[in-house]
Amino acid sequence: MLALLILIVGCGDSSRQPSTSNPAAASPQTFIPDLKKRTFESKPSQEFTKWQKLIEGYRTDIEKHPDQLENYVKAAEVYLQESRVSGDHHFYIPVASAILDSVLRRQPNSYEALMLRASISMTQHQFANAKQQIQQVIAANRKNAFAWGVLCDAYVELGHYDSALVACDSMMAIRPDIRAYSRASYLRELFGDPKGAMELMIQAVNSGGPGEESKAWAAYTLGGLYLNAGKLDTADYLFQKTLEERPSYPYAIAGQAMVKAMKSEYPGAVTLLTSALEISSEHLFLEQLADLYLAMGKLQEAKGLQQKVVDAFTQHQASGWNVDRELALFSANHRINLDDAVMRAKRDHQTRPMNIDACDTYAWALFQNGAAPESLPLIRTAIRMNTQHATLFYHAAAIYAANNLRDSAAMMLKKATGINSRIDLLNHAAADSLRLRLR
Repeated sequence: MLALLILIVGCGDSSRQPSTSNPAAASPQTFIPDLKKRTFESKPSQEFTKWQKLIEGYRTDIEKHPDQLENYVKAAEVYLQESRVSGDHHFYIPVASAILDSVLRRQPNSYEALMLRASISMTQHQFANAKQQIQQVIAANRKNAFAWGVLCDAYVELGHYDSALVACDSMMAIRPDIRAYSRASYLRELFGDPKGAMELMIQAVNSGGPGEESKAWAAYTLGGLYLNAGKLDTADYLFQKTLEERPSYPYAIAGQAMVKAMKSEYPGAVTLLTSALEISSEHLFLEQLADLYLAMGKLQEAKGLQQKVVDAFTQHQASGWNVDRELALFSANHRINLDDAVMRAKRDHQTRPMNIDACDTYAWALFQNGAAPESLPLIRTAIRMNTQHATLFYHAAAIYAANNLRDSAAMMLKKATGINSRIDLLNHAAADSLRLRLR
């Protein structure tokens, strides 16, 4: 499923680590470090220069007025936006977290700091923490649209979809902007309305400013909806238009790679994904490249990347991220470390037993590990909302078939191929094989 990333308003030497002490006592040069140079820009863009000047200004203000905490919060906001753009989460998120935690030690009820801290919790997949943090914000200020958006995200990830609808409606009533339309689109998608999801995501794209990262992300997400529906040319058009507005946007490049991969144009897909990885260290691109080599039958190359993916997940975990579901799904798809995959998927499912992704991942990990009977009730929960994802219905088909429920398996496979005839990058051949067995 599409990852729902927080849209935040909107790189010095990485050896300059943030201080975790009281900001008033910290050196501003250490506590508020410069932005790191973007590797994908031959010269600093206007956006980067603007944000670096903001950081320099906040640092100056902090030197003059160390007790004015709003300057720390504004600096943290810039770091979080640069984290999204650069993909350098391991530098910027600890910097922003240290700043916000220090502010909250001095002013525990600072709803601006709590709001950004909750968005970090969401990014790190600490969903229950995010919900608790953002509810404190809403209790203090019910008119903050961004806070309702974070609460909507938390409810979605916890599997409380009806509550997510209420939160999204509250956000939309306050400020119907790109962030609100994006969340409403995702909810339509989850509730089995892909056409409505596309319509709302088009509104999100049209609400964004030319070249802004938030608009580029919305356009990439819209392209993903068309990609999932098997409408490859439309998806490719959207990714290309995104790159015309925001050159070198790595997600759009990766989107183009997935289009080529779905067309079996594998060499071009590898080139594009490699390019995306050169621009951004975003972990998703590494996973996609490993998937691509597996789909190509280049098992040696896939095996080499599998360990890199696992190592990257381990680094994320050491930095405070909850990677249980993502690592479990990758391992299940690649049929590696299956006992660990089941353990992680089970642990994730226990914290959010009604979340579609959690149920699907746990079911798939069990199935791949030879426990098809145990996976059956989980996949039934995962498909209960009729979410129109080909991979989800293919998983259901494979699990039903393994449990000798041939009619149900055939129906699920028909649903999957009706959404996307190729299913996805990894399961096309397996789906063809299953179709033959069900005849």
